[in-house]
Amino acid sequence: MAEALEPHVPTLDVELVRAACLLHDMARNRPKHALVAQNLLSNLGLGRLGAIVGAHMVLPPEQMETFTVTEEQLLYLADKIVIDDKVAGIEARAQRVLAASGQDPAAEEGARTRMQVAKIIKARVETILGRSLDEVLT
Repeated sequence: MAEALEPHVPTLDVELVRAACLLHDMARNRPKHALVAQNLLSNLGLGRLGAIVGAHMVLPPEQMETFTVTEEQLLYLADKIVIDDKVAGIEARAQRVLAASGQDPAAEEGARTRMQVAKIIKARVETILGRSLDEVLT
């Protein structure tokens, strides 16, 4: 996805997106794993990478104010379309997350909000590329 966008978004750092995708769940078994991973990477002198990883669960509001796509947005979207190591799509991922929420209304609302944000980012990506994300990823 990042490679396809690179010619259209010259400020996009594809290698940074790739690294963030590989490292974003490095603290997955800990509470607030995105923040834990962000702090760990920042403490290693990788502040920009840490900021991207830290945003994969809750995208900072200013990220949605831009009209382009950022590394944070791409990681956020990738996290919401992949199950394990397979591209499954936003809806399939949402179903999995909702099933795991244990009927917790707050968790369900959070999951729904995250999926709505992912849909907005997906639409931006598709607009920039002029084709569907499914086409890009297959």
